[in-house]
Amino acid sequence: MKQIYDIKNDVNAMRSKIKKIEKFDDIIGRQLSELSLMVNNFERDADFLASTDRNLRIAVIGQVKAGKSTMLNALLFDGECLLPSAATPMTAALTVIKYSPQMKVEIEYYDKNDWNNIVSISKNYEKLIGETRQKLIKERNEQSAPLFGTPAFASQTSEISLQEILLNINMPEEFKVCNELVTMAASIRDIDSYLGRTEEITGINEHKELLEKLHNYVGTKGKLTPLVKSATIYYNDRRLEGFEIIDTPGINDPIISRGQKTKNYLGSCDVIIMLSSSKQFVDSVDMQLLAQNLPEKGIKEIILVGSMFDLTIYGEHQKYPNINALLSSMELKLEEYVQKSFSDLEKKCKTAFEKEILQRLKNVVPIFISSMAYIAAKHNNEMNADERHIVNLLNKMYKEQSFGINELIELSNIPALKSEVEKQMNKKSETINSRFSERANSARSAFNNFLLTIEEDVKKYLLKLDSEDMASLQSKEKEITERLSHGKNKIENTFDNLNIKIRQDLSMLVTEIKSISLQFEKIKEKSESKTESYEEKIPRKVLGFDVSWAFGYRTETHTRTINYHYADVHESISLVKEFIYEAEKKIKQSIIDIVDIVSFREEVKKGAMSLFDMKDVNFDFEDISIPVERAVKKIAIPEIEFGDKDYSATIVSRFNKGRVYDNEIQMLRSAQSEAIYQVLEEIDSAVKIKIKEIIQMLETSKSEFLDSLLKEINEELNLIKTQLKNKQASKDNLNSLAGVIKEIKYM
Repeated sequence: MKQIYDIKNDVNAMRSKIKKIEKFDDIIGRQLSELSLMVNNFERDADFLASTDRNLRIAVIGQVKAGKSTMLNALLFDGECLLPSAATPMTAALTVIKYSPQMKVEIEYYDKNDWNNIVSISKNYEKLIGETRQKLIKERNEQSAPLFGTPAFASQTSEISLQEILLNINMPEEFKVCNELVTMAASIRDIDSYLGRTEEITGINEHKELLEKLHNYVGTKGKLTPLVKSATIYYNDRRLEGFEIIDTPGINDPIISRGQKTKNYLGSCDVIIMLSSSKQFVDSVDMQLLAQNLPEKGIKEIILVGSMFDLTIYGEHQKYPNINALLSSMELKLEEYVQKSFSDLEKKCKTAFEKEILQRLKNVVPIFISSMAYIAAKHNNEMNADERHIVNLLNKMYKEQSFGINELIELSNIPALKSEVEKQMNKKSETINSRFSERANSARSAFNNFLLTIEEDVKKYLLKLDSEDMASLQSKEKEITERLSHGKNKIENTFDNLNIKIRQDLSMLVTEIKSISLQFEKIKEKSESKTESYEEKIPRKVLGFDVSWAFGYRTETHTRTINYHYADVHESISLVKEFIYEAEKKIKQSIIDIVDIVSFREEVKKGAMSLFDMKDVNFDFEDISIPVERAVKKIAIPEIEFGDKDYSATIVSRFNKGRVYDNEIQMLRSAQSEAIYQVLEEIDSAVKIKIKEIIQMLETSKSEFLDSLLKEINEELNLIKTQLKNKQASKDNLNSLAGVIKEIKYM
């Protein structure tokens, strides 16, 4: 009870401080809203955390497609695929997993405000599509218009595909997300009857039945998936007793209400499992996710997990003599890579919050896992195509090494992750008891830091009011505009150089993949022999004369060896799938290497900053650096995706048996070559489209960057101009605000 009483005092004190600065709403309106939200979240979290007789809450966070659901299926359900992956990151709902003797599912739908907002944003998508379509039609008609007269056809609407339209738009992510949700929901009758409701699904007796029912609400083709904000699964496995798992959607959820619900849950969590792909382990996006969520929440227990380890080691095996050398070296390399990543990130840390997180992460030993290897081991003889494919790839790395159940489990490292979770469970009481005070301390610290930030802003504005006048601001605005205008070519050259590099390197990529394809076109022709018996008719003879005409023939049984050639149809299918796997991996990795957006942003930022002489007393570093930082963050490239078409169907449709013999072998070779050719054609098309998408997006960023930067800078200057119009009153108001903050910040 003392804890609750202390929190009430803290919350009341914070709200009292906010009350004292509410009259300065015209200066700090946005900050006031953020402070109030911060206090409300703290109060809600504290109510939950104050209870010591509760479950330990473990949250799983990570970027989109880091493999969260697959990991949880391996970690919690021993390989049973209970948690389906969402159709896309856009439809992913927050999922809470708890123990209950009786299995059931609780579904929370969006409320009417949520859905109306989603529909409204979706209309912006359609509007932008329509406007761009008309623009392209107009451009096409102008290009095709004859020198005299009017064009024979005034409109070519039908010839402009949606894909072509999207290539000409830098479509905001939230527009795409909301459009997808609304499109998916089109088949649902009476949407309003679901909105704002919660639904309980009971009467579930078997795990398979639970999975089947769950698919309708959170699965890829679930009828109600687009309307679901969150799902709580009650699972009758005693291994879940004492804790609950929160499976969060991917980072930067464009659906505000869903993203807010995720943040609300994080505040009441005790442990974080941070999942990051082993291929790009703990990058700047991961750090952003941690920085946004951990410091204010006061969470100190972090389990750092590198996912998809199987994809990391495959392709590296040729450098090492055996599996043990490969695994030892890769683990060492990844650990070194992690340390380098932390060192690089440390240089970029701007706030005490980020530095605090980084320091915690440095003390965490990462666990590298392969959830697919573990699930494949548990499924053993009942593996699906993806699991079997992974095992086939692993088995081909070394002739003397095959991956059976034990080897797959050892490679998966899931037992080590389970052990880490068990450690957290063993110190559950200690964690829960300390969690309340950690959250309270972090809330107080965050609140006071926010007040300090406001105080610094006030000081900055006061200095500017003393040092600036309308003439100097107009002069500064003019000089900034001129500098940006003169430096336009320099900035645009940075974009153009990347465009050239992308075109050249990605064009070469198709040639490289064609070369790789040759390794997968060869089918091993195998030889076998078999012994068979046959009968031979022998003429009857008497005294050396053939008398078979009178007495018939006698029969002798002999044996003979027949040699024949055959090829394995399953091996041919596997080679096509391996090629697709290798090609996809090559494409994704190459695009990551070629289009290093983080480095590119830094290069643009450096170029923009070089346009200004920071030694000039007329320029304040923050006046330029903060707007540049904001403008650079808007530079983006499209997501990298590759199709999931089953190219092996060409082979399957022609051969309905496991082996082909003699003349059929050439037919199998032709079918396999045709399948690989189909893949190459699609890759060639996909890469060309991807080049066009990336170039288009960078062209848009190039054309908008300087305007965006100028707008950011001018917003700051205009604020000062407004204050200068009534300079003394503005100064008096700012000084009053500074005095109140000084009075309350350490109360």
